[in-house]
Amino acid sequence: METIGTDALIKAKLIIVSGITFRCSFTYKQDGTPVDLTGWDAYMDFFKNGEKVLDADECVATGSQGSVQVHIPPSVTSQLEEGIYDYDIVLEDTNHDNVRLVLGKALVKKRYSYDG
Repeated sequence: METIGTDALIKAKLIIVSGITFRCSFTYKQDGTPVDLTGWDAYMDFFKNGEKVLDADECVATGSQGSVQVHIPPSVTSQLEEGIYDYDIVLEDTNHDNVRLVLGKALVKKRYSYDG
């Protein structure tokens, strides 16, 4: 039996420190060529035990050369308690078609030092 389809194009484990800025980037390509993501929307959510615990849509931006930039500021990472979460990043094109670009586990660790 063959499998048709996939959970996501990229599977990645994220390590996030609560209260610290988190940044990463991905590139969406089709047949090896970056997809122009101009006008596309991007969505990122975190889940625990099947329940959405954080909407981080405002932390994801797309670019013309397939670039998907994730920038989660301390004010958002601090909303995640220590533990393991499921997350995904979904892209929506101008025709409202969707592709789940990334999914995986996010390990959130506690911040130990603080200057302030």
